[in-house]
Amino acid sequence: MDIKIEKIGDLHELLKIQIVPEDYLPEVDKVLKSLKNKAEIPGFRKGFTPMGLIEKKYGAETIGDVVMKMVEEEVKKYFKNNENSLLFEILPVDSDMIDAYARDSISRDRVFDFSFEAGFSPDIQVDFDLLKGVIYYKIKPSDADIEDKIDYNRRRYGKYVSAETVTDNDMILVTVTPDMGGGEFKTTLPTSYLNEQGLSEVLGKNLKDEFDLDLTLTFKSDYARATFFKVPNEDLEKVPKIVHVKIEAIHHIELAALDEEFFKQVSTDNTTIHNEQELRQVIADLISEETQNEIDKFYHDDILKCLFKHVELPLPDTYLKHYFVKNDEYKDVTEENIEEKYPSLAEGLRYQLLDRQLVKALNVKMDDESFYQFVNEYYCKLYFNCRVDQLTDENLKELHKVIQLHCKDDKTVSQLFYDFKGQHVVHTLKEKLSPPEKEVSFAEFVTLRTVKPEELEDAQNQEVSEK
Repeated sequence: MDIKIEKIGDLHELLKIQIVPEDYLPEVDKVLKSLKNKAEIPGFRKGFTPMGLIEKKYGAETIGDVVMKMVEEEVKKYFKNNENSLLFEILPVDSDMIDAYARDSISRDRVFDFSFEAGFSPDIQVDFDLLKGVIYYKIKPSDADIEDKIDYNRRRYGKYVSAETVTDNDMILVTVTPDMGGGEFKTTLPTSYLNEQGLSEVLGKNLKDEFDLDLTLTFKSDYARATFFKVPNEDLEKVPKIVHVKIEAIHHIELAALDEEFFKQVSTDNTTIHNEQELRQVIADLISEETQNEIDKFYHDDILKCLFKHVELPLPDTYLKHYFVKNDEYKDVTEENIEEKYPSLAEGLRYQLLDRQLVKALNVKMDDESFYQFVNEYYCKLYFNCRVDQLTDENLKELHKVIQLHCKDDKTVSQLFYDFKGQHVVHTLKEKLSPPEKEVSFAEFVTLRTVKPEELEDAQNQEVSEK
C-alpha cells in the first residue's frame, strides 16, 4: 500500500492512497475460502462448491469490501493522528469514486487510487494584553426599573379576586370553540401571554362576552400558544388558527401590600427586608443580577470582536468551500452560490475558532451539574422573571415542563451550552484581566448593543486612555 501526503495549499493537504493486488488479495482469498465453506449453492454439497464459482459469484463484491475496509482504516489513522488540528472531516476528492469501486465488476489485478483532502486550523495565539482595554459594563437600575420590578412582585404575590371587566395582568377562564370543528374546551388565558394585538382584542371585554381570536397573531410566543391549547410546541401546526372564545370568569390580581409578609416573600437567602428602603436596595440588586447574563454575553462578544480585529486567521479556503457545498447541514449552499456565501461562512468560522482557542488558553472547566443549573435559571428568568429559589412548587413544575419542551431541540441545547460556556469564559477573563468597568442604565446598555463594533471600540479606547 502506497500512502502519500501532499501539501496543496496553506493549511490544505491531500491524502493519496494506492492499493495494489498484493495488498488486498491475501485477505480477499481468505474471505472467499470462508465463504466456500459456508455457501449453500444448488447442485453442490455445503463446502464443496468449486472455488471458481465462488469467486465468480462473490469475488468482485469481496474485493470491493476488503479494499474499502483498508481505505477506511487508513483514513481513521490519518484522522486520529491529526484530530486536534483538523477543521472538519476529510473529504473524498471525488465523492462518487468509492461507491463506483464497490459497484463495478472488479478484476483481481485492479489498482485502486483514492484521494482525500483535509483542511487544518490555523495556529492561534491569544495575546491577553490586547483585551485589557475591553470595558465590562454594569447596569445600574433606574428608579423606574425598580418601581416596575416592585410592581411585578406585588402582582406575583397578590391575590386573585373576581372581576367583571378584563384589565391588564388578569387571568381569564374561557370556553374555546375551534373554527374548524372539534369539541369545545375550557382553558386559561393570562393576559401576560398576549402581545399588543392580543391585548387590544381582550382588554375591556366583559364577563360572558364572546368573540373570535386569530391565535397566530395573539400570543407573545409559541410556548404561550401551546400552553393555551395544552399541547407540546411541536404539535402547534395541528391546532386551529382561529377560535371562538367565551369569557367564563375574570380573575384580577389584587396587589400585595408592602408589609412584613411581602418583605419576607421577596427576601433572598442572603438578605432580610424590614422596610421599603431595604426593599428597593434588594430589588436593585436583583435587577443587576438578572441582567448579568446579558452583560456577560456582551462582554464576551466584545472580547471576540477585539480578537477578530487584531489576530490574523488564515483559512484553507478551497477545502472549506468544498466542505460547505458537500455538507448537508448547509442545505442552502451550492456550487452556484458558494462564492457569494463563503465570506459570511468564513467569518462565522473564524469567530468559532477564536472562541475555542480562548476557552483553551484560559483552561476553562465546565461540568454537567453547573450546566443544568444554568438552564434552570435561564428559563426561570425568561418565563417567570425571577430566580428559581423564588418559585412556588406549582411554578417549579411548570418550569420543568418548559425546559423539557425547549430542550427537545438540539439547536436550542447547543445555543444554551454556548451561552453557558461564555459565562464561564467571562468569569475567568474577569479574574485574569480585571477589566475597566462602567455603570450604565439599562436604556444606555440597549443603545450600546446597537452601536457598530468599530465605533464602540473607538469609544472604549478613548475612555480607557482618559483614565
